[in-house]
Amino acid sequence: MHVTTVKYFGVYLVAAKYFKCSMDHIRMKFYRAFNCIYARSHVANSELISVELFRSYSLPLILYATEALDLSKRVLSMLDKCINRAVAKIFYFNDKVYNILD
Repeated sequence: MHVTTVKYFGVYLVAAKYFKCSMDHIRMKFYRAFNCIYARSHVANSELISVELFRSYSLPLILYATEALDLSKRVLSMLDKCINRAVAKIFYFNDKVYNILD
């Protein structure tokens, strides 16, 4: 039986020829936390509350251990898109405007 990933201090290491980490679980945790916060805070119709909760709860999930890892451009782009989509949702950008910004 072979293991392809192992969790070590919250970082998923992937079996490969070179050092590689999986960031898919981080994206899922980020969206789970953001959607939970957004569902409860957008009713108050205050962007300030949403931004502060985003900074306090969601952003640390996506930034955990990124300074210690050598991330590829693809992974950085994926993490950046997560943040951009969350901010666009907070400030009510629709998909047409967001596609222009991408």
